[in-house]
Amino acid sequence: MFIVEALKGMGVGFGYMMDPVTILLIMGSVVLGSFVGAVPGLGSKIALTMIIPFTGHLAPYVALALYLSVSEASSFGDTIPAVLFKVPGTEGSAATAIDGYAMTQNGRPGFALGAASMASLLGGMIGICVSILFIPFLADYVLLFGPPEFFWMAIIGISIIAVVSHGTMAKGILSGLIGILISFIGTDVITGKERFTFGTMYLSDGINFIPAMLGLFAVTEMLKISRKTTKLEMIATVNSRREIWEGCMVCFKYPVNMIRSSLIGIIVGAIPGTGKSVASFLSYLFAVRGSKHPETFGKGEIEGIIAPEFANNACSGGGGALIPTLTLGIPGSSGMALILVGMTFLGIRSGPAFIIQHADMMYAMFAGLIIGMIFAFGLNFFCIKPIAKAVQVSNETLIPVVFVFAFLGSFALRNSLFDMLITVIFGILGYYMDKYDYSPVCMVLAMILGPLAGESFFQAWMIGNRSLTVFFTRPVSLGLFLFLIVIMAGPYVYQKIKGHYSRLTV
Repeated sequence: MFIVEALKGMGVGFGYMMDPVTILLIMGSVVLGSFVGAVPGLGSKIALTMIIPFTGHLAPYVALALYLSVSEASSFGDTIPAVLFKVPGTEGSAATAIDGYAMTQNGRPGFALGAASMASLLGGMIGICVSILFIPFLADYVLLFGPPEFFWMAIIGISIIAVVSHGTMAKGILSGLIGILISFIGTDVITGKERFTFGTMYLSDGINFIPAMLGLFAVTEMLKISRKTTKLEMIATVNSRREIWEGCMVCFKYPVNMIRSSLIGIIVGAIPGTGKSVASFLSYLFAVRGSKHPETFGKGEIEGIIAPEFANNACSGGGGALIPTLTLGIPGSSGMALILVGMTFLGIRSGPAFIIQHADMMYAMFAGLIIGMIFAFGLNFFCIKPIAKAVQVSNETLIPVVFVFAFLGSFALRNSLFDMLITVIFGILGYYMDKYDYSPVCMVLAMILGPLAGESFFQAWMIGNRSLTVFFTRPVSLGLFLFLIVIMAGPYVYQKIKGHYSRLTV
């Protein structure tokens, strides 16, 4: 029954997407995502940061399809520098670089890139199918969520990113707390009183998270890149499209690897905060252990290329990482945190009610993503050479272009020079946060979830007759609280147990 409903929903979704302008927009987002993913150090976060401010006038389902297409296209593009230069475009392609670059050294870069592209497409499609079938199952539980549960989910969302972010957990939590404080600036929607505005009208509406996001990611990343002087050099060129096609077809010779790696990617992605790198290396490890000739891995083994790519794309985009993002409002990865930013920008609140109130939007979003993935595969197949050349773009060209788009997006939001100033301030702040291992992602997510946590806390407090017991007496709320405790204490307990076990074995 649910399969029939999913098929009907996808039929409606494709009907929404069969507009020439919409398809052109998706294609443009794929080109942007592929290029940004292929440039080492940029990745989907920069692409999303650049595209979100320009999507406010689009239909929400079109904008969401663009966000996911950009994210997934970057997972296609990041394999190009990994294979050709052994420089992963993002952390998700680090495992692919091991055997991908070895195959390039053996004179078969086209074969490696073709295999990686097809594995990306198949892994992504499997991830989308699982998401389409699994997400509606959670619709029956939507009535179990109220203000206390939404409060804990907002806190869990911030805490998960804090725990898994680079740097110590304490720095991640501090970044989140600062983000919450920033979200309090402006007029309180409940009491109507101004908070932390310091008497200036510019802060009465608060600090918009879009200019802040542009500063923390786009400007910060360009400041970091400006300090780099290295240039990528290609050791082998892609000469034959036939070789690329042979690489594409080889993926179908390993169905067990395909299913196993894709399931790993979906499961790991559905665990909030894990990310693509965990899924990629875990699938690579399983591929080595399941191989009859493990000694060939690291020397150009094809299974060492396709396994991480199956998992990488089944985890990201429309795969496992999207499940907790849409259904619980808890980002499955740092990239999904920016998807939440985009949804908030569009006026859409993710969470249990999303799959009930916006089912048609969800199916249209998946339909757009499928179109985007097919186009991303075609782009990688037919345009490998120009994309490989584009990867070698100089910093002198890249930095001004990104700066222009960042400040243009900031200004276009409200035609405000003050927003451009916010972008500059947060760009400098983000640079030093990154330098000292604080988490910009956690700060932005806290700016998004802070108001939700505040409103839900007040509503729950009133429902509980001004008592805090309401947060611990409802079954789902208590379960979320215990889950939060596990998240916060788990890494500390694990390190203690690991250290104790190590001393016993010495």
